[in-house]
Amino acid sequence: MSTGWIAGILLAFGVGAYGFQAAPAVDRAELAQRVNTYLEPYERAGHLSGVLMIARGPELIVERAFGLANRELGVPNTRDMRFNVASITKPVTQIIGVKLLEQRRLALSDKLSKWIPEFPNGDRITVEHLWRHRAGIPHRVTELEDEVRPMSPAQVAALAAKKRLQFEPGAREEYSSGGYTVLTRVLELASGKNYPELLQEHVFGPAGMTRTAHVSSIEMLPDRAAPFGFGPRGFENARLMDYSHLAGAGSLYSTAPDLLALMRAVVDGKFGANVKASLMREAGLDWNGLVNQFRAFARYDKAGDFYIVYTANLFSGAADRMRQDLHKLLRGEAVPPPPRFPPQPAAVPATELRSWEGVYDMNGAALTVREEQGFLRVNDRLLTPTGPDSFFCPQDYGTVKFSKDESGKPSGMDWTTGGVVTRITRKP
Repeated sequence: MSTGWIAGILLAFGVGAYGFQAAPAVDRAELAQRVNTYLEPYERAGHLSGVLMIARGPELIVERAFGLANRELGVPNTRDMRFNVASITKPVTQIIGVKLLEQRRLALSDKLSKWIPEFPNGDRITVEHLWRHRAGIPHRVTELEDEVRPMSPAQVAALAAKKRLQFEPGAREEYSSGGYTVLTRVLELASGKNYPELLQEHVFGPAGMTRTAHVSSIEMLPDRAAPFGFGPRGFENARLMDYSHLAGAGSLYSTAPDLLALMRAVVDGKFGANVKASLMREAGLDWNGLVNQFRAFARYDKAGDFYIVYTANLFSGAADRMRQDLHKLLRGEAVPPPPRFPPQPAAVPATELRSWEGVYDMNGAALTVREEQGFLRVNDRLLTPTGPDSFFCPQDYGTVKFSKDESGKPSGMDWTTGGVVTRITRKP
């Protein structure tokens, strides 16, 4: 069967050419030494907890495990530990979607109302809108109480149906995990199979992935890592969460070896030409995930034929630095030095810290600032005081500077990450 009809549509998603210039070959031991030297400051700071794998073509260069899979029990991370990989679930769901498109089980032009007739405005939302984050469905369609119990895609789709659209479908693109779980429900209905069955048939089997799963919190999953984060008294457990409410969007548990196998399967064409055309970009692959202190990224750099995978149960700025730097480091390019980690928090009176409390607006997103045991909390991020109005954020290595207006009232903050300053204003 000719697949030209689907390739044309998938190319509209911004796929470029595959050509690239190979980097000069460097000895494997030298590459490993570059990486280990680069990682040393982050490891010494305790900001690495997970598994890193790096390969050049078929050759494995680095395989390292850091930190603890469960801090309370003292269980170390190993190469086969399973981590939630958050939004790296989405390209996996796209693979299923492409295969069902090839089978003509559905079309990108299908209205959502064809598959979920009771969905409000379903006659204005298409499968392509869901796929491209253009449906207007909010990013989050669940409440905290929903996120601690197992949920099916059908249940989440029912919650999404109760939410007001954020914009006219197709009018713009706005990232939406809620929209992807609705898409997952459409894929189930179009195929007559549930999401785990679709994963096994179209993704895990062809790629040889044996330790990746969509599971709820009550199902037994051997070697499941427990997430943790930064707190005022040191590390603390992440909040309780059942990731099944992110089916198709952020629900998968996987290992570094399985993600490496997934990237290889895409690059080598094991899923077919249409999947490769849909997922590959001119520079290669660049997948990224973050949820509830779990952190993961998977990158294929075509210029050097490098595969880089990091799966973690600690959200620190080290992951973003690694994602930005490692492929350049491997190619012999200069990378910035690690930030200066505050040796200890500055002693700032609680009354001074509380003066910054309130709700701030960052491009329409609400950030709640509150004092907590000598630190500030901004939603789920911790700010370590470096002065009365200045702070360091270990989750993104950002520096934060609060400001006051002419009357002396708090007016906002400048959050600087990677040299980029974001101005965040305080709501009245």
